[in-house]
Amino acid sequence: EEEEEDVTTTTFASELEIARDRNASELFNKFYRKIWPYTRSLPEVLHHANDIIRVLLSYMLSPESEPFNPTAHVLGKGPNFRFLSSKKHPNNDDDNENNIPNQRKNSFVVNVVTTDVLHLLGVLARDMRHEIHPFVYTCILPRIINDLLNPPTTKDLSHHLDVSTVECAFRTMSYIFKYDSTKLINDGEKDGGGSLEKMRQYYGSTLGHKKDYVRRLAAESFAPLIRKIKTNVLRRKHLRRVIRALAASAAAAAATSQTESTMDEMEDFSNDEQQQQEEQQNQPTVLKSVQRAQNDAIDGVSLLLFYTVRGVPGRLHSKSQDVIKTILECLILSSTSDYQKNTASDDGKKKKKAKKTKKKNDLLAVTTPSLSNGIVSNEDKAKGNAIFSIASEFLFKARGHVQGECLNFAFVWNELYQCLHGLVDVLTSIKHDDDDNNNKEEKDMNASPLLLPQNITDDLGRIVGVMEECISFRDGILLGSNSSDDGGREDIDDFYNDQAERLSSTLVRLLDAKLYRRLPSETQSCILKLLCSSWKANPDHPVFASRLTQFLPSLTEENNMLIGDGGGKKGKRSESLDPALVLARDLLPYLPRKLALRSLVPAVLASAAKRISSSDLDRGDKESLVLMHVVATSQLESGKEAITEDDTDDLFSIDTAKDCAVPESVQSLLLDVCLSDISSPEQLGSSKIAIARLSYAVRCIPFLTHIGCSNKSLDKDPNKKGVLSSVLKKVNKWYISTLKTLAEVERSDDYLQKEVCVAKALVLEALGVTSNEV
Repeated sequence: EEEEEDVTTTTFASELEIARDRNASELFNKFYRKIWPYTRSLPEVLHHANDIIRVLLSYMLSPESEPFNPTAHVLGKGPNFRFLSSKKHPNNDDDNENNIPNQRKNSFVVNVVTTDVLHLLGVLARDMRHEIHPFVYTCILPRIINDLLNPPTTKDLSHHLDVSTVECAFRTMSYIFKYDSTKLINDGEKDGGGSLEKMRQYYGSTLGHKKDYVRRLAAESFAPLIRKIKTNVLRRKHLRRVIRALAASAAAAAATSQTESTMDEMEDFSNDEQQQQEEQQNQPTVLKSVQRAQNDAIDGVSLLLFYTVRGVPGRLHSKSQDVIKTILECLILSSTSDYQKNTASDDGKKKKKAKKTKKKNDLLAVTTPSLSNGIVSNEDKAKGNAIFSIASEFLFKARGHVQGECLNFAFVWNELYQCLHGLVDVLTSIKHDDDDNNNKEEKDMNASPLLLPQNITDDLGRIVGVMEECISFRDGILLGSNSSDDGGREDIDDFYNDQAERLSSTLVRLLDAKLYRRLPSETQSCILKLLCSSWKANPDHPVFASRLTQFLPSLTEENNMLIGDGGGKKGKRSESLDPALVLARDLLPYLPRKLALRSLVPAVLASAAKRISSSDLDRGDKESLVLMHVVATSQLESGKEAITEDDTDDLFSIDTAKDCAVPESVQSLLLDVCLSDISSPEQLGSSKIAIARLSYAVRCIPFLTHIGCSNKSLDKDPNKKGVLSSVLKKVNKWYISTLKTLAEVERSDDYLQKEVCVAKALVLEALGVTSNEV
């Protein structure tokens, strides 16, 4: 009898009794009396599955007009029934789909039995297993996702989305996915499916939800299903479609906004002034809502990818490598696939070269392109930026989960290096083809280089940006740079040395002048950030000093800011990139002292001196002054514990200058910029900008005065004492003249009294520092 009872009893019946004891509301009593006759045994549950699910879904939510009653109006038979908030169609033809109103127009609210019904629906999925599959897509998921989680936007129903109710809804969905996973995954396999294609229709309304907890719970619910997809090919196919669908929506939004702005400009001639003002006030609100929806979708997709690869704390799932590879494929193949379609060549050598490229890198199977292709439209750029945002958010979450376990992040580095070197191989092949036709131009290194195809350089910049974010995480802990904290483990030490070797060799390829000078300023900026982050994470590793020091003089040259604009114009100056300033600000404070004084500081000061003689003298003086100020106020320390100017009370840094070897010609040019002639108030003027520039220059003068004047250098070269003496006389004379001029300005102009007091204090302090250090 006990065995027979175990066969016939169901978990659903037991949980129904428990829920009855917990919920004593009148609505639940109605629900209990209606569903109890169908649940006394497992055969009855299976036989009356259609009626049980109909009752469960009807009591899950109530019509907005009747919040204490179940949803009584149902259309359809079998697993295809729908729920209406009111019986608007008297002609109820169950088989006619045209009689089913739009579900988004029906408003439902949560009632007192919603959470209990959701719990019982999850229990029913456990009892029915795969028998519940016919109801999943037809009525269960539409009821939960469309009616419960996404009420009509025209109504203010946000107070009904209680966190506990949402959590209960996704718990129910998780149980359904767990016990019906085989059917859900294999659905449509005969037609080439088998990769959860039907499930993708619900990603937009859950992963793109405006509530962050809905997006998180949705990602946690869908991720186990993605991991259970049979083959890696189908899994990557599913994820690729999800990512590209989001990228396509971002491109459509960008195209729509551009079209609307163009139409607005055309309609400005016909609309009156009042109407134009109203449209201009509404336009920012619409753009903000579109941008917010896009950001929510990016966050939701990145969460889905993260929960798919998340394993135990500190580790990633065994199937995470396919996810990483899929993301990077979407990030770079958006350009190279188009390149392959638009490029053709009849040369047999180029075809052989393309085959070799394919063998080297399975992600980049492209033919050798010509420079006339590769122009990126605004829509393609929006796609690439959206995918980059997904990859960046996903890796940000993955890095936090790994918790500094660099060995568990090794395969991520492998995929990043593979993609990066593949793109460099493609760009290098383009460079070699150019050399055959443009030998004369390549010989003249001062000529403005032609830019490479924009689609590939943009992808290179995105890959470099993703890698830079991973390197910067916790000062390079994922590279193994903090191996000393782990007790000197040999495996981490070997990993650290291997990563330093690979990273430095990658930077050597990226900084090659023949490639670097042909990249657009945005990509150059990404490479400079990668250089600074990599060297900052490995300041004492000898391979960086031996391989990368040679590039510092060429990087700080001003002609590196001369680039083409892709439209036939040459010599256009980049306004967004100053390599010397980037290196001085982001790399100099973190380099070892000897290395910085031997290589980077002389290179930056030499670059500052070259700008003085540029065609735009005023601009050259300002840029030189900025570079000098950054170098003069940097406190150099060994390793990562660098002290910048904001961390110390010292206004002047003399010790760095004494050990710095800079030619006298450079020192003289830089001093002349700082020692501007202000012997009279008229020359200084009554402008706050002029006084601010004076104060800025004063902080550089003590540094420039003592360049190369250490005790050892003075003892070795007696001539330097005479040079130092003449420089000090010139500087002290300027100090005295400047103080007199500032005093006259202070007496004659009350408007600049505060600024003049600050400038005088700086000049006096600089005079004291210069005199005491002699």
